[in-house]
Amino acid sequence: MTIQRQRARHGQEPGAEIARRLAALGARVEVQPLSSGGQDLGHLLLSQAVAFRADLLVMGAYGHSRLREWLFGGVTRTALYQAGLPVLMSR
Repeated sequence: MTIQRQRARHGQEPGAEIARRLAALGARVEVQPLSSGGQDLGHLLLSQAVAFRADLLVMGAYGHSRLREWLFGGVTRTALYQAGLPVLMSR
């Protein structure tokens, strides 16, 4: 997917819309764009949540085929099984 298609799909600042909605409900929200640098994305998200002293990780859930998940793992699975904080997922 090209950068232009991603921006059209998620807006110029991915996460901004959900951050606005959560903030309107009284949550303290911070959106941080990150580069994985080749690191496993699930572990990157969880380590950043700890570094930010987050009380809650909010993320979308996405599934792949069982074979692909078994071979490569998955961010959703990592967050479900290894999170040390509450996780709110939306699919």
